[in-house]
Amino acid sequence: MPAPTHVYEVYIRCTPERLWQAITSPDYTRRYFFGGQYESTWQPGMPYRTLLDDGSTPFDGTILEARPPTRLVYTFHYVGDPETRLEQPSRVTWEITPMAAEMCKLSVVHDGFAEGELVTFRKVGGGWPFILSNLKTLLETGQPLPASV
Repeated sequence: MPAPTHVYEVYIRCTPERLWQAITSPDYTRRYFFGGQYESTWQPGMPYRTLLDDGSTPFDGTILEARPPTRLVYTFHYVGDPETRLEQPSRVTWEITPMAAEMCKLSVVHDGFAEGELVTFRKVGGGWPFILSNLKTLLETGQPLPASV
């Protein structure tokens, strides 16, 4: 049986540099990523975390690769939920491919889930489609989607 993997692709009207900024800047992430602000230096080997307004950290991990403005890879540990906290970290890869003028293809692969640990896999499966739709809407209109899920 193949390892569980989430794979998403979305086309966004923006430059690779602007998309990279939206992925890594707390000013952007808090607007489309369920209010989470990334904190990191974005240097390989360094930690990152998301921080919510209440001071809690739902996700954290380690930066594995950062090649602005085309590729970001990090471990993903869902520490904000008692059901997922005991599971091993997985991996998230953001790949930005420039297309026509002012357009990019964004591919997000969330994989590396430990064998038999499917709670995180199931929980993030509902979040990624909204996050990526919200990111696209924010970059193309200047406003996030009107309601979160």
